Amino acid sequence: MNTRKKEMLLKLSKLGFDSETKRQAEEYFNGSLQGHECIKIKKLVEFIDKVLDESLFFKNKRGSPLP
Repeated sequence: MNTRKKEMLLKLSKLGFDSETKRQAEEYFNGSLQGHECIKIKKLVEFIDKVLDESLFFKNKRGSPLP
């Protein structure tokens, strides 16, 4: 399992996504997810990368890592 895939699955768990969404994300990273589900998961991954990483997974205003 590559690092990006591991990190995203961990983030999905921390955010409370269900096992079905995590399974779909794993299939997306493996290249086996098709159609509408692929588009949905791709948008979710992009949202987490671009928006949530900045506010939740890196550092807060004081500079300390968030749990």
